[in-house]
Amino acid sequence: MIEFDGSDHIKRWFRLKLVMRIRAFNQSLHVGIVLLAILFGWFIASNSQVHEILRSLLDVPNPYTWQLVPMFVSAMLLSCLLFFVYRWYFPFDYYRGNMPRWAQNVGQLALYATPLAPWIGTAISIQLMSLRLSAAVDELKLLQSDLPDRAIIEINQAIGSLNLVDGRSNAATALVCAGGVFTLLLLWRYEKNRWSWPARLGVFVVWSSAAALFVVFGVMAAAYDYSFVPLFKSLGPFTSTFIAAIGVLTLGVIIVWALSTAGISAMLGVAGAGILLFFGIFFSEIIRVESAASSSAPRQVAPPTIDAGFSAWLRSRAARAPAGPIPVVMFSAQGGGLYAAAVSSLFLTRLHETEPQFKKNIFTISAVSGGSVGAALFSTLAGGGACQVGRTGKTLAIHAARPLEAQLQELLLERHLSVVLGNLPADILRSAGLGGLNSIDRSDALAASLIENCPALSLRYRSHWDPAKDHPALILNATWTSNGHRVAFAPFSLRATGDGTLWSFSDVLKGTKVLHRARSFDPTIAQAAVTSARFPVALPPLSLMIGGRRNNFGDGGYSDASGVTTATEILAKVKQIAQRENISIKPLLAMITFDYRPVNAHTESGTPLVDSWAPISALLGVRENLSRQAITRAIKADGAQKQILQLSVNPEDYGIALGFRLSRTSYKILSVLVGRPQWCPKGGYQGDNPILHNSCVAASILELVKQ
Repeated sequence: MIEFDGSDHIKRWFRLKLVMRIRAFNQSLHVGIVLLAILFGWFIASNSQVHEILRSLLDVPNPYTWQLVPMFVSAMLLSCLLFFVYRWYFPFDYYRGNMPRWAQNVGQLALYATPLAPWIGTAISIQLMSLRLSAAVDELKLLQSDLPDRAIIEINQAIGSLNLVDGRSNAATALVCAGGVFTLLLLWRYEKNRWSWPARLGVFVVWSSAAALFVVFGVMAAAYDYSFVPLFKSLGPFTSTFIAAIGVLTLGVIIVWALSTAGISAMLGVAGAGILLFFGIFFSEIIRVESAASSSAPRQVAPPTIDAGFSAWLRSRAARAPAGPIPVVMFSAQGGGLYAAAVSSLFLTRLHETEPQFKKNIFTISAVSGGSVGAALFSTLAGGGACQVGRTGKTLAIHAARPLEAQLQELLLERHLSVVLGNLPADILRSAGLGGLNSIDRSDALAASLIENCPALSLRYRSHWDPAKDHPALILNATWTSNGHRVAFAPFSLRATGDGTLWSFSDVLKGTKVLHRARSFDPTIAQAAVTSARFPVALPPLSLMIGGRRNNFGDGGYSDASGVTTATEILAKVKQIAQRENISIKPLLAMITFDYRPVNAHTESGTPLVDSWAPISALLGVRENLSRQAITRAIKADGAQKQILQLSVNPEDYGIALGFRLSRTSYKILSVLVGRPQWCPKGGYQGDNPILHNSCVAASILELVKQ
């Protein structure tokens, strides 16, 4: 009698029907490469900064310029690389006799679908951008009531620009789809004629082109540092993104090939390459010998106190002011990438151009991230700093007689993001020591991009403020990453100000030898502003060797993205000093904020995914929530004193992204939303139209200054 072993039958069925199929699926579908392509396509499709880049490509008078050629060539090259890398790991000739037909079909489908990720992602991104443009048009139309004629004209110009970009979006989508289909046909022809000489020539061209781009934009950019800044800017952010992806992919292939040659499995090689690329800068900082030059680094000089600085500023104004209280105007400028730079610099510039004496009454500007860049631009241009705009070969000198607002527009519309993206492969190689101990990083490259367009930003930060001159003191906030305290670039000590969590860099560095990348630390205005804007992942934190110990400083938004906490603490200190000096003042803090809405307990709602998404959402929202808390506290503490005014703009309602690329269309929208003093109705405004509200905030500031 034969006994039936049910457990063996189940095991055999499980192995044949499930385990073997999973193994065949795993052999046919190389998850790592497919996942890389999907993530890259998803990033391009959903990222709002990519939408902003697309706007900037389509809102110029002639969008189909020569810049599309390198963009399409680099996109095609990236697609071909994804195809050949996948093909390298999936030798069909071997698997055809050892795999089920369905598994072969899955692998074949993935082989052709994976290279289309850049094209599909771009096409979806254009359509999503178009939807956001339509929503932005509707938002602008809602604001037209009660506005003066000049404001309506500017809104209509912005709407016209949005409609122009929207009208071009379908043609751009068709062009991208055509590029994807053409690339797919080339790869299909290669697969059908795999061993023919044209196919071999195609493989040689692809890999040699990738190697050439890697050498030029990776190795050479790492070795020559700032020399490649103008080139990255001329290529534009999309091309720089694709070239950076090619460089990182090529470097990963080299690492995997080297590990595979040494007998390490391909999958382990992919994991090892990812770890090395992700943690490259971290490893390099461990082996970087910054102490070698410590003997030549001078000790930092102790700074003056804020009491001494403000007292000198106050006495200077009292000596030339008529009898009566002295206006003391302070600003806080919230972070938000280049749109924050545009709003803060535009608002301050319009006040200055309306009332030239306005800047002499500004004591400080407490700024964070992009707001720091805007504050630095205003301070430089309003002080008559030398700037130039335009790209290599088309330089346009800015003369003092040219309106500051026109100068700002050209400066803010430059392709600063391209420099950050293009330097990614070079940054990875610099981390391995290719550029030596003194090599730069992406943050230094961004500062160099700003200086290229405005050489006056190369002035050393320590020299930017004199209490006897008509320049605001720039308080550029960063975060001490090891303890969460605020550390600001300030021309005076801040330790006696606030609740004990505010420092100036001079407080931290005084009396010590300080090194940054083996050099004495003495930042320019541009470098100080960019340090405040070292947003996570996009830009690495500032790492300083202070007395032999390493300290890192990141984006000011880690602790307070609004800059309001620092500003209110300085405001309280200013009142104390004025009372002690027995000088009457009229203090005013103007907060330049974004997307601030008072909390309403009856309208707040959260996700039902309490164990998964809710904690992640809380972590991602820390930056915005801390700034909202600071603004709420400031408004409540002010009460009926009316010493705090709030300028509020919500760029997200108009699809404007946080990042370092701003389109001409987005600039026009921000220009309207900021408002102008002359648009404020007589008797003030108490409604919810942001244009009229912001215009009246500007008018109130000028009224205080003129009294």
